[in-house]
Amino acid sequence: MIETDIFAMLGGNASITSLVPSSQIVPVALPPGTLLPAIAYSVGSKVPLNGMSLDAQHSSRMRLTLDVFATVYLTALNIATAIHELLDGYTDCNIQLVEPLNEQDFYSSDAQVFRRSLDFYIFFNE
Repeated sequence: MIETDIFAMLGGNASITSLVPSSQIVPVALPPGTLLPAIAYSVGSKVPLNGMSLDAQHSSRMRLTLDVFATVYLTALNIATAIHELLDGYTDCNIQLVEPLNEQDFYSSDAQVFRRSLDFYIFFNE
């Protein structure tokens, strides 16, 4: 399952886990009380790409969003940079290509939390 591969990629990368413990990299949304900094990842869409496979397997494209949360803006930027350096152009036996799409900043004045949202397309074999 590609989602498991993504968690393993993020949680197994020393540049990322030096900034965010792997226990604070979670799917979809941060549980209440999660210590910051943290990363939440979610799938925006996942579609088959018929006829686009590089081999006999079926190819798909997924839009992945990673939200980086931190109480200090520079911390959020550093984590986002580490994610971008890991994922931009990444390939392996299941992942054909990772392509960056967008980055956007947010701030919650109520919670006093910065969020950098990163979107990627991931082309992969099912």
